[in-house]
Amino acid sequence: MLTGLTEDKPMTHIVGATKGLGRYIAWEPSCYDRKDYLLSNLPHGINRDPYLRTFKEDIELDYIVERLQNVDILYITSPVAPRDELYYFRANEYLFHGQKIWSKWHSFVHLLPDIRPSHSIEQPCYFVGTRPNYTHQMVDFLPNLLLRDELTQVVPANAINLIGCQNPILEHCLSFEESKVTVDNQFLELSRMADPCKPLSYNGWHINCISFRELYLVRHLSIFKAFSLLRDTFANALDRVQGLGSSGQDLRNRSIFLARSDDRILNQNQLSSDLSRYHSVTISKQLSSLSMIEKYQYLSDFRTFILPPGSENINALCLASSNSCFIQMIPREFTSLLNSPFYSFAGLRYNLPFLHRTVFWQPSSVGPGINSAIWSLRNMPSMSTLNKDLNL
Repeated sequence: MLTGLTEDKPMTHIVGATKGLGRYIAWEPSCYDRKDYLLSNLPHGINRDPYLRTFKEDIELDYIVERLQNVDILYITSPVAPRDELYYFRANEYLFHGQKIWSKWHSFVHLLPDIRPSHSIEQPCYFVGTRPNYTHQMVDFLPNLLLRDELTQVVPANAINLIGCQNPILEHCLSFEESKVTVDNQFLELSRMADPCKPLSYNGWHINCISFRELYLVRHLSIFKAFSLLRDTFANALDRVQGLGSSGQDLRNRSIFLARSDDRILNQNQLSSDLSRYHSVTISKQLSSLSMIEKYQYLSDFRTFILPPGSENINALCLASSNSCFIQMIPREFTSLLNSPFYSFAGLRYNLPFLHRTVFWQPSSVGPGINSAIWSLRNMPSMSTLNKDLNL
């Protein structure tokens, strides 16, 4: 049930990525048969047809880019912890946010069609976006900026990169000395245009509306394309780090557990102790304090990565070498992963490009939180046969 909607403001005005809001200026179909790839690596226990339906757009399309005229951005922020940023695009009486299903958790949706803009921007803008969350910033928004290098024929050079608000994660990513980012890292911030005195407040959210005469918007970016852009961007650095960072040890025997800093893994202390004692696994909690180059150097010494649910797995998926393999911890059984967008779009989707070198570790019992659980060594995939099973 969608909290906050009224009968005269139904969900039908919210559209997905394939409903046109403006003029399509660039699109790219998948470059290979991802359907066969996903089916050949289908995790045991996941139903084939819902699996393909859920990730249909990622399978068929690399990206869709539109040129919108006279479009409004509803910039929605949570000023108190946990801070957050959300964006709705309003054009031709439609609202676009991304995957439609997320609007079920936005109690303010019924207000959005009627909010008037407080500012108007005449200069062309290219939407990049920000969000103060490592996974979303790294994989869902940074690739918008990287894609612009491929859109020079359709996006004018004078279009300003548009974000919500500068954050340390974005600065961390763009400070990496070997990146191939060629666009000007100057941004127009929605937060600076928002009216600090008169935001519309609703259930703890602040809502501001800004109008744009011309906006270039990435309506869809496949998770396959997003990771390709990220890895290509850091390719030169990866080559350099793999030459300098490796200790020369046999990486087939080097494993690391990227432990979380919170209590999402309810038995993390005991699990870390057992992994170290019985499997000689290195336990890491330090990645958040490292620079990007330091992360590359550190991760290049490992072949097998045990990944918790959540943002720590993004470090390995983005930065580990291409011959590494992953044991991905999942907070629910396979049969439940497609039942909630928190496990499908915000979980399994990030693993799709790496399924050919990933095995999944199901929990022994689930916790009270969405992603909290207990994992047992008895359920862990065998590390001694992992490389052989994945043909690495």
